[in-house]
Amino acid sequence: MLVLSVHNNRDYIFRIIQAGAHGFISKEAPPDELLRAIESVYAGEPFFSPEIAKAALDQLVSSGGKKDPFAQLTSREREVLVLIAEGQSNKEIANKLGIGVRTIETHRERIMRRLDIHSVAGLTKFAIANGMISIDGGAGK
Repeated sequence: MLVLSVHNNRDYIFRIIQAGAHGFISKEAPPDELLRAIESVYAGEPFFSPEIAKAALDQLVSSGGKKDPFAQLTSREREVLVLIAEGQSNKEIANKLGIGVRTIETHRERIMRRLDIHSVAGLTKFAIANGMISIDGGAGK
């Protein structure tokens, strides 16, 4: 997936990357850069404009190379985490996602282990802090 966006907020861009985007380019980029981005992503290679790549490198350097806990989660685990943080039960989540309750329990266990969080309150706090849900309980950005 290649994201073409007018937004250039660093946190927004990192969330897009963490969600699985293989490229990010500003709508203000020149046409030749857009073409290179499309060709790169189509060929299976990542493409990030120089300013995005620099911001990512700066983030890596400032974090001391520590892995972001959010990046340790699969997209399904993130989806389950949001629903847990919104207060839904395992059965409600299973029905919504069309999978078994035991599968949801397994996802919950893995999420807690990967994030080293041991309560639903802790998961909810993590989801809010990472912009996955808002304070009012609705899905995040």
